[in-house]
Amino acid sequence: MIIPRGGEPRHVRVAVLDEQDRVLLVRHARPAEPAFWSLPGRPLRAGESAVDGCLRLLGELGLTASPAGAPLRRTVTFERSGELVRHEQDIVLCRCGAGRRSPGEGGRWWPPAALPSGEGDRWWPLAALPSATEPVYPRDLADLVREWMPGVSGVPRTRTPSAASEESQVYRHGSERRAGEMDALRHAAHELSQDGNHVMGSAGLSELLGARPPDWQRFARHWEELILDTYMRDGGTYRYRRFGQYDLDTGTRTLTRLPHTSYRQELSVNTLNGGIDRKFEPLTDGFATDPLLEPLIWVLGDVVSAVEGIDRWCVQVHPFRIITSAEQVGKPAPQGRHRDGVTFVTSLLVNRINIVGGESSVHTDDGEVLRVVTLEQPGDQLVLDDRRLQHYVTPIEPLDPQRFAARDVLIVDFVPPADATKGQP
Repeated sequence: MIIPRGGEPRHVRVAVLDEQDRVLLVRHARPAEPAFWSLPGRPLRAGESAVDGCLRLLGELGLTASPAGAPLRRTVTFERSGELVRHEQDIVLCRCGAGRRSPGEGGRWWPPAALPSGEGDRWWPLAALPSATEPVYPRDLADLVREWMPGVSGVPRTRTPSAASEESQVYRHGSERRAGEMDALRHAAHELSQDGNHVMGSAGLSELLGARPPDWQRFARHWEELILDTYMRDGGTYRYRRFGQYDLDTGTRTLTRLPHTSYRQELSVNTLNGGIDRKFEPLTDGFATDPLLEPLIWVLGDVVSAVEGIDRWCVQVHPFRIITSAEQVGKPAPQGRHRDGVTFVTSLLVNRINIVGGESSVHTDDGEVLRVVTLEQPGDQLVLDDRRLQHYVTPIEPLDPQRFAARDVLIVDFVPPADATKGQP
């Protein structure tokens, strides 16, 4: 089970450094669960800002400290009592002044109500965090301090550009992004603007999303809940799908799921299945609240907004499964080389199961081939400007005809809101 966004209040956590550049951590230990250390934290009250919540928590801790910068907003997922919990957090870095109170040996030194799950506390030297025998969260705490306070001493680098966070933390916004993340987004936007298409490899996208292989495996399970597409005019029974839409504003940083409606493409766009309102089943709640979906939309939204120079988008989300067998070839693009009739179209590989084929290509209107790529790893993604270029995917066939075979992808289309209403009932 996933507790969706809004199911729990946003929390504030404080990263408090003392004059020796040590950080205050609290130990948590619950019956039958591994112990771990984390930054002190509390739920925010209704209408309370992260900074106000930070100051309230510091008062509960008996500390005098000042925030050292803007809060870092994160969403993390973790397992608690057998349930997968989604938690929104604001992390505030603070510098504790001289004359601070010190914790007693092995004991709690703030009111017990302040942190009811704490089993102890400790001022940790930052250099000691990587060698801790029990997990410390956030995993990249030392790196966060390094980037927020460059003058802090003894801070080892624990996070490399190729390693995703172990917490499945989601996409950071604006000033919260790391320099490497900014470079990746700028490169994607530049190539998409110049060439009309861009390929994001799985490693780079996973880094942006904070996704590990178990996250992709969990995400892929939603494709088991897709429904047969009964609108195929070629008579094929090889395509399964669902459909949903979101309103995205990259300026105000808001993402809103829209009421379910039918989907339409005109015959001039989709010569095989266009010209009618197709009523697909909506996205499941589990899919819509999966910790990877919204960060993925934000990554793509920030790239296409940088290219187009606008903030508002209607985001159309299409999970597809194309199956194949000895009796039926699977056709990811049964209409041939085509456009989708949107502004930007993206194709994310979720899984390849016992197949050959499924080669993606990008073309000019004259048929010139600009790119050929096979999306092979979960997280490999092709992004293109649908107004400038056409695309195609070759049919798939089973490697072993005796086994199930399928290609699972997530298509995410971006359309300015005014254009998204065209043809809708």
